[in-house]
Amino acid sequence: MDAAARPCGGKAARCGRCARTLGVLGAGVEQASGSVPMQDFVWPCKAVLLLGNEQEGVPATLLPLLDACVEIPMVGLTRSLNAHVSGAVACWQWLVTSRLRAA
Repeated sequence: MDAAARPCGGKAARCGRCARTLGVLGAGVEQASGSVPMQDFVWPCKAVLLLGNEQEGVPATLLPLLDACVEIPMVGLTRSLNAHVSGAVACWQWLVTSRLRAA
């Protein structure tokens, strides 16, 4: 498995460009126009996952740097989850789909 959590320390744009040059998909967890429900997203073997902060989400200036936006489907009026919860859900979904591909 090729997964690692590496905070970019405020250098998300540079991190995203670096990932792209290495052929790694950049995915943001965000409720944005054109985002894909997480359970329908085809997760690649390697990806950089960008999480926004809990109030503002992924900054609009970074959205064009992403190859995809995925969202966690929620019922009711919930607008956001804690960033660490969103990251954990996304990593779990990636792990599950990776194992299904390997089987």
